[in-house]
Amino acid sequence: MDTRTWYAKFLAVLIAVGLAFPSTVWASPEKAAEYFDQATKAYADGNLRDAADLLERAYAEDNDLVYQYNRVLALEGLREFDEALRVLDIYEDPMRRDSQGRFNDIGEIKQRLLDGQERERLLAEKRKKEEEDKKNQDKDKDKDKDKDKDKDKKPPASSTNWGAISLIGGGGALLVVGTLFGSGLFISNYDEAKCISDELGTGVDFDTAAVNCDAPDDFFENDYKAVQDSQSTHQILAITMWSVGALAVAGGIWWLFSDSGSERASLAPYISPDGGGAVFDFKF
Repeated sequence: MDTRTWYAKFLAVLIAVGLAFPSTVWASPEKAAEYFDQATKAYADGNLRDAADLLERAYAEDNDLVYQYNRVLALEGLREFDEALRVLDIYEDPMRRDSQGRFNDIGEIKQRLLDGQERERLLAEKRKKEEEDKKNQDKDKDKDKDKDKDKDKKPPASSTNWGAISLIGGGGALLVVGTLFGSGLFISNYDEAKCISDELGTGVDFDTAAVNCDAPDDFFENDYKAVQDSQSTHQILAITMWSVGALAVAGGIWWLFSDSGSERASLAPYISPDGGGAVFDFKF
């Protein structure tokens, strides 16, 4: 056998042995222990991702199941339950058959992972529902905003606002009539009665006051009292008409400058022997 043929056969056998026993040929327990120490420190520092990666590298150097066991715990701490269960499904049977009984709690760990997986699923569904509800609420808010915008849009004002003009005209008329009532213009012998009232205030008697005020000869004290009663009634009417008239004018001015066109107003004054007033109805 020549040297070249022998070398080729030797190399083929060496490769076959290496493939058949990779852990034996390439394993490095010392390197695995180094990775494990680094993983332990990373785990203590809260760097669970680094710990899981280092434990996987440790197992690649030394196929001791303790590395995969701790890797499952690190993945559990990361709440990566799907990945932890995937790893556990691969190594669960060998762990249960471990001669040293190092993994007796593997069933408890698996149940924790299943419970965590279910919680994550429920939380994901809850978050999805909350997002959908928020989207629906945002849509409702947008609809409400559109409705408010539509409400804020004012219809075009009519060329002539007769309702406002009526309020202003009616209120102005009430103010004028109230002024006339307040002046005593509609009371007979008002000036004489007023003069007599002033004279009586100086302490003279009624007859002297009547003479001083040039009152008619048939103007007696009862007539004077009747004039006073009329004056009181007319003052009440005047105040009522001024109040209602001012309100009507103010409402009419406000309505005149309003563009909504949806207001409705009515004014119904009344006068009776016992007094006077007005019924004012306004709707908007």
